[in-house]
Amino acid sequence: RIVNRCMSEPIWIAHEATRGQIGPGIQNFLIPPDDFHDFCTPDKLTGTRYWPKMLCDDDGLHCLLGSSGGPGEGCSEAGQYGQCAPPIDTKFEATFGTRGQPCSGVSSKDCDFIDVSLVDGWTLPFR
Repeated sequence: RIVNRCMSEPIWIAHEATRGQIGPGIQNFLIPPDDFHDFCTPDKLTGTRYWPKMLCDDDGLHCLLGSSGGPGEGCSEAGQYGQCAPPIDTKFEATFGTRGQPCSGVSSKDCDFIDVSLVDGWTLPFR
């Protein structure tokens, strides 16, 4: 679940999964102020990233905040990453195991792993 706690502006959520593919669900999903969206996370979804964007056009592209590129992002079409914003986005990254299976500690295949990426800086807070 991703919640927009901003009371005055919508956010758009971009995402990608392993090998640069667009992750499950709609790319550039609009979440109105003080609303939320539950994203589908199928079993064994790996290398998934979600990041917020704000102040975008009606399609969730050409944003003033969060347009650092990725699959289906307008600034990176035809390899034009020079039109993207610097990669200073708050990113939530995860690999999901199998729902309902225990994380045994012997094998990581059924464990969930998360990472909050703030290495290059951050754009929006989250918890």
